[in-house]
Amino acid sequence: MSLIGRIWNLARSRRSDPQNPQAYGGRQAGEWVTEQTALQISTVWACARVIAESIAALPWHCYERVPDRRGRTRRERRDDAVAWLLATQPNPEMNAYAFRETLALHALTWGNGYAEIERTADGRPAWLWLITPDRVTVERSALGGIQYRVSNGGVQDSILAASDVFHLKGPSTDGMTGLSPIAQARRAMGLSLALERFGANFFANGAHPGAVLEHPGKLGEQAHKNLRDSIQAQISGENALKPFILEEGMKWSPMTIPPDAAQFLESRKFQVAEICRWYRVPPHMVGDLERATFSNIEHQQIEFVTHTLLPWARRLEAEADIKLYGAVNRGRVYTKLELAGLLRGDFKSRIEAYRSARHLSLNDIRELEDLNPVEGGDEYLDQINLAPVDMLRELAEAQLAPTDSTADDSTDDDEQPPARAVRAVK
Repeated sequence: MSLIGRIWNLARSRRSDPQNPQAYGGRQAGEWVTEQTALQISTVWACARVIAESIAALPWHCYERVPDRRGRTRRERRDDAVAWLLATQPNPEMNAYAFRETLALHALTWGNGYAEIERTADGRPAWLWLITPDRVTVERSALGGIQYRVSNGGVQDSILAASDVFHLKGPSTDGMTGLSPIAQARRAMGLSLALERFGANFFANGAHPGAVLEHPGKLGEQAHKNLRDSIQAQISGENALKPFILEEGMKWSPMTIPPDAAQFLESRKFQVAEICRWYRVPPHMVGDLERATFSNIEHQQIEFVTHTLLPWARRLEAEADIKLYGAVNRGRVYTKLELAGLLRGDFKSRIEAYRSARHLSLNDIRELEDLNPVEGGDEYLDQINLAPVDMLRELAEAQLAPTDSTADDSTDDDEQPPARAVRAVK
């Protein structure tokens, strides 16, 4: 292996080592932030969950381009083996929804989601097996190509070719591996964990700030410990609001640092919006309705589909087209995640849109509404007259065509009757 390849693999292995704090975690605001601990933050969990579940619920179809004059006709491949893997069962242990949800959740936390492609003897994809990201290291082979090293827990590592790994990666700086959102937003998430811990400790002490206990005498180390433990037991937990008795002339001086002075609630609200910005999720979708109105929620939903879900859908489609169908198809066979159902809006808006949609037949509309086709519903209607286009074309041709009576009326000029004399009547 070349020197550059060895250096590249060394740097990559350090970033992928689970024991390396810079790769998988770090302390921020006094809290240890990793991909696992970050999911304990309600906003992170809600953001990752709403994106992963939305991606998993989308219909994923396989299509084949049918040669025609314009090259735009497609045919759905319902009996395709890849269609079964993507839409129904990717492996014997998981259904398609659980597979996509888990793969997306890995990418939304670790920045990468991996699945091994098990192939048949003739090279066709048979199953897709998930691999947790903490076991995978992306490196270059001796020939300079990309390969995936999978740790097997003390057993010899497995080396997988790039063509045998379904790799869903998020935004990247090198094009090989995605950046972990948790690592990028570690400070914001560390602050959220610190705020939660502060709130938990504060209310565990009966919503009382700390205090100073003054004793007139001098206490030994053991007496100091016993007194501290005794007072702590009297003012925390179930005894938080119960009175307690001070002896030996001791004096209790509470500290005047209430949580509102540190803007505790405001900070927690800000962290919700901050984490939503990292994941590009509208706050109302994670339960924050403070600034949501009936007039803007629908538009925020559309923005969520077009700016958040669409990029992830395109990443999945591109990876499936390349790894499951291969370059031999050259785009003739491809996959598509259907996002149209999420953009339908309310019923009234959909009906108004259907009325002006010249490119949709009645059965096309019924399919969008998840209804069965009807006989004669494949006719396309004119936008104004709402009549079948073929009928309008036949009527137009009939009006322009010459009739037999018109042909018989043509005679020579000699046979024309003489013109009548017109005389003014006085």
